[in-house]
Amino acid sequence: MMVAMRSVDGVLYALLNTCQLAVAELLDNKVELKLLGGEVDEHVRNAWMQSKDFILGECAGALLIFKFKVSVNAVYKVFRWETREERWVRVTSIGRRTLFMSVNGFDAWLGPDSPGVRGDCIYEALPRAADWSEYSLVDGTCELVTIEYQGAPGVDAARTQVWVLPSFF
Repeated sequence: MMVAMRSVDGVLYALLNTCQLAVAELLDNKVELKLLGGEVDEHVRNAWMQSKDFILGECAGALLIFKFKVSVNAVYKVFRWETREERWVRVTSIGRRTLFMSVNGFDAWLGPDSPGVRGDCIYEALPRAADWSEYSLVDGTCELVTIEYQGAPGVDAARTQVWVLPSFF
């Protein structure tokens, strides 16, 4: 069963519920999924089995899957698809780039040395008040950030968070 899709460099990829990757191909006016790679490595399968909440994303042309687990603080595991080896590889660096996520899943990424954000970090808009988390892939630390401003919703107010990145416009 397909759990997510993402287009990268004009190729449509599908993440299956087995954590396998497939590419969508149009043949005789029908879409067919062609499996890439073989069996999924044990460390990827183990991460998948923890809660099966993987998010498919992209950063600088590389296909990524994110695994996150919330206990006291969020913990992310990031895997990059290695095209030549046709397998998922765990990464702790994304080339000093910054990823943005929300309740919608993967939202965007910024290049290295972007002002105002830390490289090799995942920023996630949280579904309450005006909070977000900043998770470092390098050292595994997670910081919760709360913005206080006049007219802000209460601490327990649930609302959809979005990222506004002016440099995209």
